[in-house]
Amino acid sequence: ISEVDNLFMGEVRVKDHGDKVNEDMADRFNVDKDKKALPETILFTTADGTLTEVARYGGDYSVDNLRLFIASKSGVYLKLEGCIKEMDTLADKFSRATSKEDREKVLFAAESWAKEKGEDALVYVKIMKAALETGKEGVEKEKARIEKVMDNKAS
Repeated sequence: ISEVDNLFMGEVRVKDHGDKVNEDMADRFNVDKDKKALPETILFTTADGTLTEVARYGGDYSVDNLRLFIASKSGVYLKLEGCIKEMDTLADKFSRATSKEDREKVLFAAESWAKEKGEDALVYVKIMKAALETGKEGVEKEKARIEKVMDNKAS
């Protein structure tokens, strides 16, 4: 995330005992100070020079989930390990396509990119083909197969 311009992510700890540091910040941004509700991430924009809240996140704090939250709410592309930006863009277009014909066009483009990008890009093509042929069930099956292969490579 640190390599992205115009994106700031910070942490403000709110103590619930003693000096109660940063309690004023929690109040200012309406953050529930109950430990069960923390941590909470608030994404802001400074459009028009004014600090404006975009969204809040209080889910699982893994790096991948935070990246997904920021990318989905800000429109900023944050590359996940093993991902290829152009292929991610095509995968997004594929998932939003409203007809089989449109998905086939995106798949054709993905196959062309995969020839340039190599083996890692073929994963995208395989998932798109599975989706085209067998729908969501095919995607889930192919995703599980690929995750298993990736886990075996990592070991």
